[in-house]
Amino acid sequence: MATLGYDHYLYISTNSDLDYLNRNAEVLVGSLACNLTNTTWVGIESSFVHDYYDQNVLNDSNAVTVGAFLETQVSKYMKVRVAAGYQMIDFDHTGSVFDSNDADDYYANILISHRLNAYITQTLAAGHESQLGVNSNYITLNYIRHTVTWNIIRNTLLSTEVFFEDANDSGGFIDEHLHRYGGAITIGYQFTQHVTLGLRYQFT
Repeated sequence: MATLGYDHYLYISTNSDLDYLNRNAEVLVGSLACNLTNTTWVGIESSFVHDYYDQNVLNDSNAVTVGAFLETQVSKYMKVRVAAGYQMIDFDHTGSVFDSNDADDYYANILISHRLNAYITQTLAAGHESQLGVNSNYITLNYIRHTVTWNIIRNTLLSTEVFFEDANDSGGFIDEHLHRYGGAITIGYQFTQHVTLGLRYQFT
């Protein structure tokens, strides 16, 4: 089974002191999987992300991931997915941030999804990855996230999330080791089988 997807993201800070973080992202994702058994799939996955900021403070970037995954339906109500691979983020170094480092690391994650009933599904995820930084090119982090998806309105996505992250800056204005925690809410509407419009608010 092959999948291919495209997303356009628009990131807007709700704090004017952080409006230098406002940016757009063009995202391409793809995967190719085959069945090992009736309940287990194995495959390869890849993504490409082009991020570009509104202001010339942080550096624009291109990110690539390539890896493998295994997904299994443990029971009628529980599914487990594990994935690992290589992650690279190349920055153009034209911003004013004092960071010339590019990301060159691995990513790994595990996701356990449990459907409580027809309306509520909870997911527990943990992993290691690199993300764009706030005062640096990127941060490398270990994370744990708990998400609840509420299937209560037809064709409407509603999910809530809490998370904790242990991260290190790549450099920049304040090169630090940090602990972050927070929550998020996502609302989306599925116009067609292949087109969804979503809005996400995250507090850290």
